[in-house]
Amino acid sequence: MRDHCPMRKRRKEARPDEIIEAARAVFVERGFAAAKVEEIARRAGASKGTVYLYFPTKEALFEAVMRVNVLSVIEGAATAINADESAPAPVQLRMVMETFYREFVVTDRKRLMHLIIAEGPHFPSLLDFYHRDVVSRGMSLLTQLIERGMRRGEFEPHGMERHPKLILGPALLAALYGNLFGDRDPLDIEDYAQTHIASVMRALGVKGDGDAE
Repeated sequence: MRDHCPMRKRRKEARPDEIIEAARAVFVERGFAAAKVEEIARRAGASKGTVYLYFPTKEALFEAVMRVNVLSVIEGAATAINADESAPAPVQLRMVMETFYREFVVTDRKRLMHLIIAEGPHFPSLLDFYHRDVVSRGMSLLTQLIERGMRRGEFEPHGMERHPKLILGPALLAALYGNLFGDRDPLDIEDYAQTHIASVMRALGVKGDGDAE
């Protein structure tokens, strides 16, 4: 009997992660409004009651999906940047932009962003959450990084510290374009991303392309 107890314990601890992953798949396939908690529970191998035990509403479950799949990437980039404030700001900015492309444009996480755009206006509480906990955090990270580079003379004043959305706007467009037209007109994401990054670096007065020497 003792041999089975640890397995039960590990299974119970893993359950929220399994539910979140099942919810992500259902939200991507069905959208938020059409997603059913019953289907999420079935895919997670759990009962509907178990889902509600961890996530009292479908909105809470959606927020958990966004925290795990989107906010965690932003927080990871912030941790890497703050861990070495002596690193050149252009190198760190390139890292942030490449991370955005790698995690949000190439993977199906781009469908989560499309979902927010498509359904967010019908669910104001979800928009409030996403803006407060995800968008604002990402914009704050970019502003912090640009201002650091300006203080050290690595970036020229260009207004991007006031409008950091200009930095990631083309990447968001690539994600949305891929969702809508990827089958008809696939983007060369690597070339697109490097062209975008080089343009931002030139606008900020960076000599070269921001790579580490």
